[in-house]
This record gives sequence, structure tokens and C-alpha cells, in this order.
Amino acid sequence: MIMKKLVNILVLLGLFVIWSCKDDIPTLIGESYVLEATPASHTFPSEGGEIELNIKATKKTQTILDGKVNLEEEDALYTVAVEGDGFKIQDNKIVAENSNEILLRTGTATVTIEGTDIQEKIILTQIGIGNISTTYTLEVSPETYAFPATGGTATLTITATRIITTTVRGEVVDVSESDAAYTVSVDNSDFTIIGNSITAVRNIKGEPLTGTVTVTLNDDPLSKTIEIKQDVGYSPNSYTIDGTSLTLWKGRETVIDLSSDPEFEHITTIPNNAFNGTDVEVFTISKNVTTIGDRAFMTANSLIEFKVSEDNDFFETIGGVLFRRAGTAKTLWKFPRGRDGTDYIVPEGTTRIGQYAFEYNRLISIEFPEGVEYVDYRCFYLCSSLKSITLPSTIRSIGNQAFTGASAFTDFHVKSNTPPPIGGTAFATSNIANATLYVPIGARENYLAHTVWSQFKEIVEE
Repeated sequence: MIMKKLVNILVLLGLFVIWSCKDDIPTLIGESYVLEATPASHTFPSEGGEIELNIKATKKTQTILDGKVNLEEEDALYTVAVEGDGFKIQDNKIVAENSNEILLRTGTATVTIEGTDIQEKIILTQIGIGNISTTYTLEVSPETYAFPATGGTATLTITATRIITTTVRGEVVDVSESDAAYTVSVDNSDFTIIGNSITAVRNIKGEPLTGTVTVTLNDDPLSKTIEIKQDVGYSPNSYTIDGTSLTLWKGRETVIDLSSDPEFEHITTIPNNAFNGTDVEVFTISKNVTTIGDRAFMTANSLIEFKVSEDNDFFETIGGVLFRRAGTAKTLWKFPRGRDGTDYIVPEGTTRIGQYAFEYNRLISIEFPEGVEYVDYRCFYLCSSLKSITLPSTIRSIGNQAFTGASAFTDFHVKSNTPPPIGGTAFATSNIANATLYVPIGARENYLAHTVWSQFKEIVEE
């Protein structure tokens, strides 16, 4: 109902306006303007030029006379103004002068209907006679970094440069340099980045850590990488230390490097049973270790390789086998129990085979070079796969129970004409009663006359 009343009122008002305008003079009821200017933008060459603007400015007038509404159109007056060095207006033309500017220059032409704020803008540009190029350089050092197991902080030296080069007709007229922004990131969460610094906490994961640090420019794809690593470190729950003795290893690490963790730098002794039952596969001895029990790795069944710090004066490795040095003497101290292979030739220069050196080993054949003089107590203890062994002519002594439990012997070779001294229980629980002893030609009778050597099934000269 209210809407119907409102419509009636508007109709009455309209009729009143029409009635009131019944006169010979038109009554103005509205004005509007339309402005069109093209092109919207234009780029001039460096040698200049001109462009004519297409401008249409229209004034629209709405009047009422004798009750009729009329619409009239006429051209509107307008002005054209230009801003920007090197540009000017001539009638409706924009003229660009010959440019000696090195760089691109810009301007604006503004068309305005007079008496109003109605405007159209034309964007003007003119190519300069020079050229600007931007290049970047990035230098990062060091290229690699190794953290100790205890951790630490390394600060990168990063030089990132933005180089802006201006050339005119092929000749360089200006070079400016400024610092370029960059971002540093690392792909391993064990390391953290703050600014240009990389931080590593103490490594107790039982294995070496590695990562890649990437320095990337923010405004360019250029990047550099730095390889980082951290020596293996071990949880205090993995071991027991008593003074200078590493008495027991309780962890399940497969790679143990005592030289990488400063916690073991003072260790001088690794006693018997210290690594029995562990999962260690590769074991590295630190520089200050002077004593290793001959049964320290008795049941380390997975052990395949020994390594020794270069600074250690008492031990060395040859092919992953551990040797002890004492002057010119060299003792084969421990053959890794988990090492693959069935045959082994003891290296030249070896003078002694230590106690328990080959115990529980899976070797089938072992040959000793000339120069080996001593085969110690139980050095081949319970080597149940051992079938063949060759001892040199230099052998001087074989200890008690040296071959105890070697139950697979088929042949035993001794190159000495004189039967070497041998402990009475050297072959205890072995099967020499079913094996053949080979001796030098002319030496058979000597071995037959010996209490222990005569126990072989047969003695054959070769």
C-alpha cells in the first residue's frame, strides 16, 4: 500500500513539472561530458618523432520544452598538457625530441575538458641510446666444513654482489656494484642456520652426519652449495669408561670410531670382553690406545674391519686386520671374526701370531710367510672350518692349545726341517689323527720321533 502511494506521488510530481514547463524557453535539466583520447600509450624511438592524438570531447545537454525532453550534443573545449623532459605539444600532436639520454625516459600527456575535472592520460616513453644490464656474483667459503662430534659453530664468508652495467652504443660507460640479498638454508635438521652461521650440537646418533648448505640469491637463480659433515659421536649410554679404560660397550652401533669423539681421546686401554656381543662392523682405534685385550672382540661376530688413527704408535691395520707394533716386531693381533673370505695369507713382515688372534674364525686355509717365529696360545682356538695351514721354516714356537678345537684339518704343512717346539696340548680336541702332515724332504723321521707331531695320521715329505 505504501509503495502504491509513493508511485502516485511521483506521477503527480512529474505531471506538475511538465505543466510548469509549458513555456517558450527550454528548461535545462542536465549536462554531461564524454572524453575519448587515443592512443592510450606510445613509445618513441631514440631519434624522436611525433604522434597525432585522436581526441573527441562531447558535451551533452538535456532540456525540457512544452513538456518534451530534448537531448543536444556539441563539441566540448579541451586542453592538452604534457609532462616529461623531451616531449612537447603542437596542436594535437605530441612531439619527442632526439634523445641523448642513456636510459629510457617517460612522460605523460593529459587531455582535460575545460571547466571540468574530466581527463584522459596518455603514457609516453622514449627509448634511450644506452642499455642497462644486471648481473650477479656469489662467492661462498669454505666449500666444505667438518664438525667434530662435540659440535660447534662455523661462520660462512658470503659475498653476494649485484653489478649494474650501462653501455652506450656497445661501450661500457658506467658500472656500479651493491650488495645482493641472499638466503641460507640447510637440508638436514641436525644442523641449524642463524644468519651466516651453521651450528651443530653434539652428535650422539652413533653415525656420521652429513648435509648440504645452500646459499641462494633472492633476485637471481644463482646459488652455491657447501657440503658439511659431523664426525660420529656416541651417547653416554652406549659405553662405560673407568679412568683411561673403555671397559664396556653397550650400544648397538655398527660403526664405532673412537678417534672421532673427543670423549675417547684419553682412552689408553680396551680390556678383554669390552666389545663382546656388540654389532660393530667397522672399528677405529684412537691415537692414544696402547693396550687392547686379546679377547676384547671375542664374540664381536659382525666385525669385518679394523681401522687405526694415523697418530697411533702402537697399532696398525693391513687390509682391515689389526697388528701390534713393537720395534721391528709385528704381531698379528686380531683377525676380524665377521670378515668374508675363506683363504688368508699373512702379510710379509709379521713375526708373531698373537693369542686368540684367529679364534672362532671361519677361514679354511691360512698361509704364513717366512719370518713368522711364534704362534701363541689359542691363536686358532675353535676354528672349526680350518682345513689347511702352512707354517714357515722360521717358526720357533707354537703355544699350548694353539689349534684346540680345529676339527676340520685335512692337511698341515711345516717348512722347517727340525720339528718346531710345540705345546703338548696344541692340538687338543682337534682332528689331526685324520689329517696329513707335510714336511720337507728328509725331515719325516724327525717328525715321527716327536711326541706331538707324530700324532698325525700320516707324515708325507714334499
